[in-house]
Amino acid sequence: MKKLFGVLLLVMVVIVIILVFKGSLFSQSNDLKTNQFPVKNSVEKGTESLIKIPGLKVENGILVFNTLEDFTKGYEILNSMDLEKSLEWEKELKFESQRNIFAAVVNAEYNIFLRPYENLNEEQLKKLTPPKVHSDKFKEALSTGVIKLIISEDKSDTTYNYSIF
Repeated sequence: MKKLFGVLLLVMVVIVIILVFKGSLFSQSNDLKTNQFPVKNSVEKGTESLIKIPGLKVENGILVFNTLEDFTKGYEILNSMDLEKSLEWEKELKFESQRNIFAAVVNAEYNIFLRPYENLNEEQLKKLTPPKVHSDKFKEALSTGVIKLIISEDKSDTTYNYSIF
């Protein structure tokens, strides 16, 4: 019973995370829906980019802003991008954000822990043994420190989040 409760709790947490990502983090702002892009990229001169972020460069896989004002403007622009645009922008810069790594982990975990069980009823779910193996994306993000495991005090439930929280 404890294991079933733990699995159901994990399933609920993953669903909430997915809803949060689909509902707010990856929604486009009205400003970006005008599609006034592409513009010249400030990082690599002469290449086309989805968006211009002044005062930005990538050093050792980290975004570096020249000033606090550049950071603030860049942060607003990056946060307003939908997943598709941010992935394309990151690919162009040869950069991978924690947000998109985390989204890939959530998606991979969803495919293992939830998708196979979406159409099962409660009785069918009770008879199943939940998977015990995480996705390769999860393992990679955990080993590189992007995510961390969160274990409940009574050790009956395990979930994950960004390692910075």
